Amino acid sequence: MIFDHALMNQIMQKGIRVTPVEHHCIRKGEHVNKALLGYGHLEPDDIRKGIALLHDGLSKPF
Repeated sequence: MIFDHALMNQIMQKGIRVTPVEHHCIRKGEHVNKALLGYGHLEPDDIRKGIALLHDGLSKPF
């Protein structure tokens, strides 16, 4: 799975903000299949809901 603009938009439509690791890499092209998820400020129930939404967003073809 590559975190390109189409996939990122699909995930964002579910209300999940994900940052591709590629945006923070010096050597481009080596981490296109990885994403960063920030959850430190969330409650456990919110994390579970977010993971369910992310799963739904990644499971549906775009």
